[in-house]
Amino acid sequence: MAFRDLGIKTKVLLLAAVLSMALVLVGAMGVYVIGELKEELGQICNNQLQQVRILSAARAYTRGVEANMLQVLLQDIDPAARAGLLKETGEYAETLLASLSQLEKTDLHTVDPGKLNTVKQEIGVAAQMRKEAVGLLEGGNRAAAWQLYSREAQPRIDASNKLLKDMAEASDQSALNAKKKADDLAQQWRNYMYLLTAAALLVSFAAGLFIAGRIARPL
Repeated sequence: MAFRDLGIKTKVLLLAAVLSMALVLVGAMGVYVIGELKEELGQICNNQLQQVRILSAARAYTRGVEANMLQVLLQDIDPAARAGLLKETGEYAETLLASLSQLEKTDLHTVDPGKLNTVKQEIGVAAQMRKEAVGLLEGGNRAAAWQLYSREAQPRIDASNKLLKDMAEASDQSALNAKKKADDLAQQWRNYMYLLTAAALLVSFAAGLFIAGRIARPL
């Protein structure tokens, strides 16, 4: 059956079908773009920024341990204040290890596993040396306590803090790269959507003119 032989109702339905297909195509492209952007933004929020937060907190705890131990070992403070500082230091150390364990549960493609393992090892050794230094201090040998801590624990804390800083900067840069990728993707697909919408409107307009002309002939 030729197109001119179709009824007016059928021709109008064909025009509606063409317009519907164009709208469905534009909508499908929009859904795809939203999914891609959601994935990129989710990667930023759920991984890189979380890593930056954990690593920044870990650095704060290492500095807390360092500050408290310097105060305990170098200042003449009363036993009660010393006990309070040592308790706080222990809490800092436990929270630091918990933070590193939490970091391992994230996607580590932006974190060097070798650096993370080194940090854990150095923190573990530093903790043991710190306990031995506290034992010497409580035994009345402040000089030996400071010598042990400054030689065996403090350098490891400094090295760990530097590695944590490097990893935090890497995660932060990765987050910035992911954001740029999401922005570029949004702009790219925005341009595609403009072109696709214009093409759909043009096709729909042409189809409308064609069908309208076919409808007008029998009239």
